[in-house]
Parts: sequence; structure tokens; C-alpha cells
Amino acid sequence: MTITDVSTELLTDTEWQIAHAIAQDLARTETDVNELGKAIAYLRHAIKQNPLDAGSRFFKYLKMLVSNGKQIGHSGKTLGYYRNIDKACSQHLRQAEAEAETMLQILGWAARLMRYYRVTPIGEISESTSEVQVAPVVTELKEAAAKYELPLTSVEYDADHAFFNNTRPEVYDASAAQDAWSQAVGFFKENL
Repeated sequence: MTITDVSTELLTDTEWQIAHAIAQDLARTETDVNELGKAIAYLRHAIKQNPLDAGSRFFKYLKMLVSNGKQIGHSGKTLGYYRNIDKACSQHLRQAEAEAETMLQILGWAARLMRYYRVTPIGEISESTSEVQVAPVVTELKEAAAKYELPLTSVEYDADHAFFNNTRPEVYDASAAQDAWSQAVGFFKENL
């Protein structure tokens, strides 16, 4: 994966909030993430057919699922899943309807987050959705590296989450990005 590939998956803070809101709503209602995955597959297909109206076709598709859920559902719960997905998307994603690619990224992350919320109770999740609690992870990594005598370099920057993404001037930090790149290349040269 190239750096360009990674940057296409980054979301704005608002888009992250939307992904979290959708994931939390669907996790609270115990919606099957596989059903969301099918809706995502439909959106991906709609984008390939015609990206200009894919967003509106996606919302029509969700309404069709709710209307015909009893006939196309596999279990007694499927119609409820369709209703939950339609409600969450209509509430949180409607403003992005004209940007189907953005909708696709948001929903992809929402599905990932739903899996996370299955094992982490939502009440334990910080209300600040753009901040990730990294200190315990860094501590665990340092302990594991010491235990197995592995090289580990941990660097923190006073910068936003996506500081390396030069396509987002509001968060890009050239100095931190250059240093991070040098650190990573140096680490690989030394340890690989």
C-alpha cells in the first residue's frame, strides 16, 4: 500500500463523528454488521454504475429493504436490522448524499467500529470520538518489545491525528510529517 492509498481512507473529524454515530446506533440496537455490509456492497455497486446519483439510489435501496424486508429477510430479525440501518443512515448520513464516495468511506468505518463496539461497551468509549486513547497501547507495546527483545521506537508529535496527510491543509504538519518519515525509514534501514 502506498501513502496515497492510505490518504484515501482518511476522514474529516465530522465524517468520523458520523461513522461513530452510525456505528453506535447500530451497535446499541444489536444490528447485524453483515446486513450493513450488504448495504455497503450495494452502494459500492451503485457508485460504479453512476457515481452522480449513487447516494440517492442508496437511500431508495434502504427504503426498499424496509418495505420488502419480510419477503427478502432470512430471519425474524432481518427486517428490524433493515429498519435500524435505514434510520441511522437517514439520520446521520443524509447530508453526504451527494458525495457517494464519502458515504462509502464513512459506512466502511462504521462497520469496522460496530465490530469494535461489540467487544467494548459503548459507555466506556470516550465522547471525544476524534481522540484515541493510545497510552495503554504504547505501554503494552513497550512491554512486549522488552519481553521479546524487539526494537521499538515510539515518537509522539504535538500534531493532529492526520498530520501526515498533505491533502488536508487543516491538519497537515510538514515538520512532524518529515520527521515521522525519517524516523520510519531509519527504523526500517536499521532493523530490516
